[in-house]
Amino acid sequence: MTSLLIKRMQDVRFMLLAIFSKDAVLERLAGMKGVVLLLLQFISYDEKWLKWQQTLRRNIYSPHHAFILTGIEKDTKNMDHFLRRISYYPRVSMAERDTALCLVDFIKRVHMINWQVDLVFYRELLNRIFVMFKNAPFSNHVLTQEVYRAQGSLHFNGRFAVKEVCKMDYAKLTSEGIDIVKIHDDFKGCDAVLTNSREEWVKTHLRITNDYPFRSPTVEFVTTLRPKRFSKSNSIVIDQHYDYGFCAVEDSLRVVLLEIEMNGVMSILDPSAKVLFV
Repeated sequence: MTSLLIKRMQDVRFMLLAIFSKDAVLERLAGMKGVVLLLLQFISYDEKWLKWQQTLRRNIYSPHHAFILTGIEKDTKNMDHFLRRISYYPRVSMAERDTALCLVDFIKRVHMINWQVDLVFYRELLNRIFVMFKNAPFSNHVLTQEVYRAQGSLHFNGRFAVKEVCKMDYAKLTSEGIDIVKIHDDFKGCDAVLTNSREEWVKTHLRITNDYPFRSPTVEFVTTLRPKRFSKSNSIVIDQHYDYGFCAVEDSLRVVLLEIEMNGVMSILDPSAKVLFV
């Protein structure tokens, strides 16, 4: 108890130093009504979420954790508060983000191992989290990506939702020039920006067919910038132009990226003009 009190005093002292130090950026906020109290509450809740996260991590691989799950299921007040905070993502603290990651991982483990718990509660909990992340930034945001991975594997069928969304290495794809900026809510496609080595880019809207993967996806070009080869097409079906081997979503995006790498990009508004990319 004493160590906890000392830690709390240190947190408060550091916060006050951040506000009232000479030329501190936060100093101008100090006189606003309730600001200091709000910051104290922020620190207090971060500590609470970190404790909750540690409890989850201790029990995430343990079959003897029914008492932990019961506690989460009954603690609706704190759960509702936590979900409200997470709904502001990405404007959340690191403690809240990491706790949310741990909670999503926990939900996946519960379903994978099929422990004797209320699975309906956890499926509905994941649905609540997913609704909050439908419009959250996806590119370079690990939490959003993990929410989509969990939702796809637990609530949808089909190869793209169950296998591809879960196994895609989004950071590696971005380094290749394939920046997936959104997975569609129905898990039947994605939006991606493809950028070649000359910094020329094309925005794409990819939709998979009902008979996917036996038929390749359709790729729509959503701006006036197009691969030169397809300058007169609003959209293309991959297997109508390339080998049938390019059937997966990743490979379909890669072949379009290869196309703009080899032949470049043009603007359909003025084909004779030189397109500048910044």
